[in-house]
Amino acid sequence: MKYNIHHIAAAALLLLMAACSQDKDLGNAMTEEQLINEISLNSGNSIELAVGMTENVIATYSTENIKYPNLTWTSGNANVASADNDGNITGQSVGNTTVTIRQEGNLGSLAQLSVRVKPVATAISLGDISIYEGSKVKLTANLTPNNAYSELNWTIANNSVATISGDSLQALVPGETTITATTTDGSNLTATANLTVKRIVPVTGIELESCGYDLNIGDQGRITCTLIPADATADLLEWKSSDENIATVDGNGVVTGVGYGNATITATAASGVSQSIVVTVGEGTINQDFSNGLGKWYLGQSGSSYVSGGTCTTITMQSGSKWRGDFNLGSSKNPVTLNVGTYRYLAIKMTRPGEYRLNNNGAGTVLLDTSHGRYQQKQGNGNNRYSILGYEGKEADAPMDEPVVTYYDLQQEFGTSGNGYFYSTTATEGGLTTFKILVADIPTTYSQSYKIYWVHAFKTLEEMQAFAAKH
Repeated sequence: MKYNIHHIAAAALLLLMAACSQDKDLGNAMTEEQLINEISLNSGNSIELAVGMTENVIATYSTENIKYPNLTWTSGNANVASADNDGNITGQSVGNTTVTIRQEGNLGSLAQLSVRVKPVATAISLGDISIYEGSKVKLTANLTPNNAYSELNWTIANNSVATISGDSLQALVPGETTITATTTDGSNLTATANLTVKRIVPVTGIELESCGYDLNIGDQGRITCTLIPADATADLLEWKSSDENIATVDGNGVVTGVGYGNATITATAASGVSQSIVVTVGEGTINQDFSNGLGKWYLGQSGSSYVSGGTCTTITMQSGSKWRGDFNLGSSKNPVTLNVGTYRYLAIKMTRPGEYRLNNNGAGTVLLDTSHGRYQQKQGNGNNRYSILGYEGKEADAPMDEPVVTYYDLQQEFGTSGNGYFYSTTATEGGLTTFKILVADIPTTYSQSYKIYWVHAFKTLEEMQAFAAKH
């Protein structure tokens, strides 16, 4: 069949007319005035749900004369959370997803809603609460599993004692009542706890007392605080250090040495009353409390062991024909530094496993050994050369089955008499890889164990005596 140019032109015109007719059926593109440019969600940009829970999120916009006002809601993972076009978001399984919100007929995203779906709680418990009048706390509950949906409904039995708004508890007046938490994830679990609102007794005076010794870096000591009146509210004290590069302090007055120097520690009450005390962090001092273990110290024999509890640590010595159980501070990794010009007296509260027999190890020996020899090694091995507080000159009379304070004057001679060593009294001396209390040659007729309570270095005998009298 042959076609001339007139047939072709006519056919093209028919196709063009048909195409125009089809475009007209689709309608015109939306104008700028018909577009929704911005929406706001009453939930914000994220929500949390429990599995099976539905939350209706409301989207609002301000543009008028919208030709296509409907919104489409699409979940990125409908297995985690589904979404319908009325803004109903339903948790399906534990996980996270994103719901995208668009204007009908417009592919552009107006907003994205982050959805986190959590497990339903299987158990709930509360701890009793004790707070002061006028205080405010955030209420929390223990949920199982611990990542369960945690939005709870809180109620109080007596709102004259305290009030609850959301999860915030405001204490009003002294008294006792109960609070109840109920899950809102559909499990309807409840738990009840006692609430005590305590009366505040204003502080009119504060007295502070130091821990009784200078700290070294890493050492801790508690400042004793006495309040006036005696029943004043101590819990509301605020503690502060003047220089946390030297020493820090916690809410209980426990000071920790950080760097060498002096720092002023101040305790301030809610009433405005305050008191301060100066603490020193000094190089070359030695401190250790043994109520919770050996701390920086370690046992010298592989067969020795220890158990801590109460106020001391009990050391069980190595077995053999005689007992031995040294406890050491110095090592190649952690050498000891001494400053005997400032910290002259080393004191140890302990029970002694053997008798005190000067320069005789027949009933066991306790001695201080260092990298420069043993303390006052006048002859032989220098056995049992130490002083016992309150028994000076009659150390053999001191009890063995009761704790005593043994001490050493570190400015005395170490090593063999006449060829001994004196530590500098004008400078610190470091690098001591040996520094230990040697406990050896204990006859098996004596106890295989002994107790140690604390070790501290003191500037004066008076300082040592004052500390020992209280500890």
